[in-house]
Amino acid sequence: MIAVHGRKPLEIAVVALVLVASFLMVGTRSSSSATNAEHEAIDWRACGDGGYQCAMLPVPIDYSKPSGPSIHIALTRKPATSGLNRGSVVVNAGTQNGGGTDFVQQFPQAFAEINRFHDVIGLDTRGVGHSSPLVSCVTYAEERRIEAPLSAAQTTADREQRIKEATGLASKCQQRSGRLLPHLSSTTSARDLDRVRAALGERQLRLVTAAGGSTLAENYLALFPDRVAALVLDSPFDTPQYIERPFAFDIDQSVATEETMSTFFAWCKSNEELCTFGDGHPRRAFTALLDKTRKNRLSHPGRWDVLTDGALVDLVSGAMLFPQQWPDLAKNLAGAEEQAVPMVPLKQGDDRAFAEFYSQTCLDRTFPDDPARFDDQLRRSKHVAPLIGGRYGYAEFKCYAWPTEATERLTGSWSNPHGVPVLVLSADDDPLAPHTGARRTASRLGASTVDVHGSGSIQLGRHSCIDTTAAMFLTIGWAPKRTTCTTSLPGASS
Repeated sequence: MIAVHGRKPLEIAVVALVLVASFLMVGTRSSSSATNAEHEAIDWRACGDGGYQCAMLPVPIDYSKPSGPSIHIALTRKPATSGLNRGSVVVNAGTQNGGGTDFVQQFPQAFAEINRFHDVIGLDTRGVGHSSPLVSCVTYAEERRIEAPLSAAQTTADREQRIKEATGLASKCQQRSGRLLPHLSSTTSARDLDRVRAALGERQLRLVTAAGGSTLAENYLALFPDRVAALVLDSPFDTPQYIERPFAFDIDQSVATEETMSTFFAWCKSNEELCTFGDGHPRRAFTALLDKTRKNRLSHPGRWDVLTDGALVDLVSGAMLFPQQWPDLAKNLAGAEEQAVPMVPLKQGDDRAFAEFYSQTCLDRTFPDDPARFDDQLRRSKHVAPLIGGRYGYAEFKCYAWPTEATERLTGSWSNPHGVPVLVLSADDDPLAPHTGARRTASRLGASTVDVHGSGSIQLGRHSCIDTTAAMFLTIGWAPKRTTCTTSLPGASS
């Protein structure tokens, strides 16, 4: 049986990134008003293993009413390991599945160099991870009742059904989290981040973001440029494109994902000891498996426990982010190849990934009101990304049907007129945050870069060359204009 996450690439990314783990959140909450949160100290309490501490910080649900009701954002801290503390570094990995607290606790190797001279602070943005209240939409069981099993062969004839499904899912979010939904934009979260800075006692913030967390970082840079000491963008999205031209971003991402899939097929073909899928012809075998799972979807209507072509695409797209998972992916694909009707487990409980991803992205991004524009997107997706485009071309109908707009949302030039020190880490074969977009980001912000020759997303923790450069930059606010590092695939020497 194969484990599959039925999501689109951005959402798959952090489902794969943040593993299920125990997180003991111990910390007292302040009163229901967040008026004085900007000035109060954080009440850190020991939590979990590894010397971590946790806390909750109150913030206003609505910054236009700072004395009104508050919500709480979750924080975790790993004190500097060398004993020479040069201040805090705040980490956020985007709003999906945990944001920063689990990311910091579950991947300590990614921050080991930074942690020598800095407290590492993991931040869950509002509604996410261990913050309170959590944004809530649907259970997996409800999704299965609302949506048809996932297809990678959608056509424009499916449009009305996709809109109906998206509307049904979005209405559940409104029912369960309607009070919170308008207040979950990256712009509002950036105001929370400044509350964190003040509560930490830092005059200026050192910030590390990964993947979609770059949207939060650029909102903070736009709102509070004089309060940023140094900014590291690991595998960043091109914010103007992501927010204002989302279809173009999604196309670039689909193309980048298929390019990494080509790398995977080449790796598979040249590493027979780690990959037996396809008997030396993995691309051809994957195309055949797509066809088989499509036929299985059609011959077993309504069966979410049958591996469909759409679920197969999700499985492979998610694994592209982390090459260390490729040997396991190869085993899964080989097993599915041997079975006439491969089966997958039915997930239970709340779909946190859906709620956390769409509640933020649908507020941040600008989508057209005309559904015919989505037809154009589907056709173009299938043209430029023939393996996966039929799965993701209609993915944004959930934002088309989203029930609310953001109370505040920045748009603009997304520049860096104050010359804040910025370092961009980016791989040339990144399926999630296309390298071309990261290069535009670096140019737009006047950033130094660590250009990584390698595959996968999220570069910290992959090589000492990357980690030492980032740690030095956060400590002294400077790095060479361009540093080049190389990472390896499984089975190759570093």
